[in-house]
This record gives sequence, C-alpha cells and structure tokens, in this order.
Amino acid sequence: MSGQEPGGSGPSSAASDRSREDGRGDRMRLTPLGRYGLRAYLMEWGMPAPLLGELAEADADTLLQGLVGYFPEEMRREVEGWLEHRTAADAAVGLLDACAGDGPKAAAKRAVAQLVLAELDDPRALRVLRKAADSDVEGCRQVAAAALGARPGAEAHVDPARAEEAGLWLLVDGLSLLAGAGESEELVRGFLENWNTVPKALEGRVDDLWRVKHPATAQVLAELGEGLRSVDKRLAKRMRTAANKAHSRR
Repeated sequence: MSGQEPGGSGPSSAASDRSREDGRGDRMRLTPLGRYGLRAYLMEWGMPAPLLGELAEADADTLLQGLVGYFPEEMRREVEGWLEHRTAADAAVGLLDACAGDGPKAAAKRAVAQLVLAELDDPRALRVLRKAADSDVEGCRQVAAAALGARPGAEAHVDPARAEEAGLWLLVDGLSLLAGAGESEELVRGFLENWNTVPKALEGRVDDLWRVKHPATAQVLAELGEGLRSVDKRLAKRMRTAANKAHSRR
C-alpha cells in the first residue's frame, strides 16, 4: 500500500495541479521521429510547418518562396544558415535575379528579398546592389535602390530621388500583393483587415501614387478607393481621384 487516497492525489497529481494553477500546463519534449511525424501531419492538412535549415542550400528563388509566412526570428535564423553556404556577392546576385517578374508571387518574393538584403554589409554585395539599382529590370531595380536607400549614409550609395521612387513603387507592389490573384474582393478585404497597421505614410503619399509606373497602380488605387468608402470617406475619395489620374496617364 502506498498510502495514496482514492481520487489519484499524490506527488504527481499535486505537481499537475500546481502547473495548472500557475498557467504553465503540462509539457512534453518530442523525439526527432515525433517532430517529423507532427510536421508531416500539419503539412497534410495544409498548414505551414517549416523545418529550420531545410533551405540552407536552396537557390535564392526557392529561399524567397519558402520564407513567405515565416515568423521574424525563424526567418532570421534561416537566412543566417543560407548565407553561410555562399558569398555575399553571390547571395545578392541570386536574390535580385529572383525579384524579377509580375503577379502576387513575384511581389511576395520582393517583400522578403528586401529583408534578406538588409543583412548584407559586404562591400562586394553593395556593388551588386548599386549595379542593379542602375539597371532596367523592373522589380530588381526597385528592390536594390530601396535596400541601398535604407542604409546609413545612403546618399553615398544611391540617389535619394531614385530611392524615393523605388519606395513608392514597392508600396504599390505591396498593396497589389493583398489582391492575391488580382480579385478585388481579396484586395479590399485584406487592406481593411490590416487598416490599423498600414503605415501612416500611405496617407501622405496617396496623391503621388498615381505617377508610379507599376502595372497594378491604377487597379490598386481604384479598388482601395471603393473599399475604403465606409472606413475613411476623405481618403477613399483621394484614392479614386488618384486612380482616375493613373488611368488617364495609361
């Protein structure tokens, strides 16, 4: 006889009660096989379950696609591992080449590429960025100019006007990303759901966005102008006015 009373009270039960009281709950550590099984189960149900380090030897295009949806700390660690397998110059070339293209997938890669390029301080990588900023390749040029413009002493690397132009282009690019496959309902819903987190700088730039030579400028402004009618009538009107100017320019 252990002297334990009916009902299961005892050292283990008391410890469990304490863990529930302090909010920690029960914890367990998965074996490598258990982690593999759990990840496979999550992926089977369509849930993202990145495995840290799996992109270390991937090309830049695969890396950017894979990093979409990562949490900031996971992204940082994955990028650090990826950079260890190549020179900074090769990394910059690959990332910028992957930034070309149209559509939401390309826009998503550009959004991630800006974060990865911010980690490159090597002089050879900076030379690659400066060369790309002077190129005619849409997407690559804007990402490179914006990455240079965000650095300390940016004036030494890129013309401020070019960096500003690139920033506006990427702002439209990011807004177009909310459209998913280009469906207006997705754009408006996504924008409204994120309204409280949209940079205030957007309001100050609305009147200039119609000049941005992005293929989605007119569509984005028009759809946001309609979707914001019930949220901010004044801003919605400015959006629609800018959209009309963009349509006229085209």
